This record gives sequence, structure tokens and C-alpha cells, in this order.
Amino acid sequence: MSRGRGRTGRSQLPRSRQWRPWLAGIGLGAAALAAAAAPPGLQVAERWELAAPGVLATPCGPGIVANGMLAVVTAWSLSPTGAKALEPHLWLVRQGDPGALHVEPRLDGDARLRHALLLAAWPVRADRILALFALRDSFGIVEVSGGGAVRVIATVKRPAGDIEVRRLARTRDGSYVAAGRAQAAPFAMRLRDDGEVLWSQVRRDVASGVWTDVEERQDGGLVLVGQVSDAKGGAGGMTASVLARLDAQGNVVQETRQAAEQAIAVGPPERPMLLARDPQARTWGLRPFTAGADRSAAVQLSGELQAGGWLARSARLDDDSAAISELLPGLRADVAVIRADGVIRRSEPIGGVIAAPSALLAAGAEGSVLALFPGVPRQRAGGGVEGGPVLVRLTQGQ
Repeated sequence: MSRGRGRTGRSQLPRSRQWRPWLAGIGLGAAALAAAAAPPGLQVAERWELAAPGVLATPCGPGIVANGMLAVVTAWSLSPTGAKALEPHLWLVRQGDPGALHVEPRLDGDARLRHALLLAAWPVRADRILALFALRDSFGIVEVSGGGAVRVIATVKRPAGDIEVRRLARTRDGSYVAAGRAQAAPFAMRLRDDGEVLWSQVRRDVASGVWTDVEERQDGGLVLVGQVSDAKGGAGGMTASVLARLDAQGNVVQETRQAAEQAIAVGPPERPMLLARDPQARTWGLRPFTAGADRSAAVQLSGELQAGGWLARSARLDDDSAAISELLPGLRADVAVIRADGVIRRSEPIGGVIAAPSALLAAGAEGSVLALFPGVPRQRAGGGVEGGPVLVRLTQGQ
């Protein structure tokens, strides 16, 4: 007979202690039910430490462009010679391969590239990359071989001022749409693999703004999402989120604005929802992105978003959900996927990274999410610091 039990088998423990296992059972059962009801999270399936020997490289442009199982990561570093110039870096990363091929484009073979700034890159094949560079007075469509040799295959006049590409999307006809800003105005351009530019536009009718997201519609048109500040409202900051519908030739056919901050579109391009932070309440909401949308039609979020979510650095996924990166205390970050029904799936904290505005995301193969962060700098032998970006691939639980 075990200690503490009488002949009847009943416990001889004090009554208060007799309840504890039963209460604990209830607690465990409730926890199991809560875990079953909670949406599955994101798991880090792969992690790449992208080395840039001798320099400190930081993500730039869209940062990641994926083409099936292959991805191109773009970054820049200060010139090791000390000159006030940026040196471009590319990495070719293949899902399932623990290594990454570092491609450092050689820009001294063409005088037009000596002061070029890398804006975006995308893979055509495993041994051929196309890149968009900002030259002195034009865009350069550049072919980069796997060994790093570069060749300008086309140029087109570009708007004056600084250029930034926030999103690069591939369309069904094989062309690409680059969206971002030119100087302080929203800018978009559609181009082919051979360097032919189909159209480009700069919105001069607003004081300032930027396109942060682009998606193709079923009819071949486009949806652009961003933030603008009207001239009459002053240039003190972004005052409205904008959703613009374009035809295949880049003409605006419809535009909707709502007062919101850090907005992105969730859901299919034909019926987009707006995920944004209310500028007055400072809370996140998900509501229809239509003219005069009733705020009571907002979808309740099943989870929380941190106040510092970098929604401008979102990624559109194949199932019309969106991924964002968020800042955590210390050298950590996490990634969340928000569905159109309001369900939020979150990753565990990702350590050893800097969750800065340059943290970038892209849709990976088979529903995965690619997240790119600046790596933590490390001391270099002989002085100075070095390091490169950190790329992780996250999969969604079933």
C-alpha cells in the first residue's frame, strides 16, 4: 500500500491538498484548449548569416526578391577605400541550401556605374540576375552574372532627385513593377526582363508620399498602396493612406483615401482590406478600403500588434495575407502574418538581429515568409566592424 492512502484507496492528504491535482488537471485542460484554439505560429525553418568580408553591409531597396525556390538579397556597404560611395552586394540564396553565394558586382567596367546606387535586383535564372541601378540621370537595367560581372543592357531617363524602391512585384506576363518614391513623391515603373520600360509615373499632385505595396489584379491591372500628404495639409507628415487602381498601362482609374498611418492592404486586390493604425486612437484596425467605409465594419483582430510594427515593410503572401516585422526589446525581432479574417500568426523572437526600418520581408516558396534583418556588427581584426544581413525563412503551422 502506498504511503498516504488508506484501505479504501482514498487520499489521506488534507482536503485542501486533495483538490490541487484536480484543479491542476482543469488548468492543464484549459491550457490545452487554449493552445488548440490559438492560431498556429510561425517557425524558423532556415537561417542564413550573409557575410560581407571586411565590410558592414545593410539591407537596401526591396531587400529580398524571391522567384520560386531562389531569392536575391540586396545590401550596401561603405566603400572599404574610405570614399564617400556605396558598394553594392548581392547574395543568391536557394531554399534548402545552407550556403549562400555572395556576388559583389564589379562596377568599374562601365563609367556609367561608377556612381550608381543599387535599387533592386531579381533572379531570372540561377546564374543570371537583373538589377536596377540609379545612375546620374537615368536608370540602368544591369545584367549580373553569377561571378559578379555586370553589363548595362538598357537605360531610361529617371526623375530628378533621390530614388527609393520599396516593393518589386513580378506580374503574370513576366514583367516587374517597382514601387517607391522619387525625391518625395510616389513613384512606380513597369519593366521587362530585357530592360524595356513599359511605363513610369511620378505623382506630382501631392506634397509628399510613397508607394509601399503593389499587387496585380485578375484583369491585369494593378493596385498600389501607400501614404501621402496633400499640399493643402502641409508636408509635416503622412496624412492619408491611398489605394490606387491602375490599368495595365499605368493609368489611374480609381483612387481611395483614408486617414490612417502605416497602412498596408490585406486580402485579394479586388476586395482589399486596410490594416492601419488610427492616427487619433493609436490602435490597429482592419477595415474595408472603400470610399466612406464605415468603421463599424472593421474586422476584430485575433491577437495584438506592437505599436512599432513596420507595416511599410510588409510582404504580400500568396493567400492574400500580409507579413510584417516588429521591434522587440534588445537585439530581437519577430514576424507576424495577418489574414483578411483578422487572425494573426506570430513567430517566436528572432535573436541576434536589429529590428530597424531596414528590416525587410518577402513571400517565399510554398507559403513561407522570408525576413531580412541587419545583423549585429562584430569587431574586425585590425580595427573597424564588419557583418552582413541575416535572412530567415519562416513556415506557417497548419
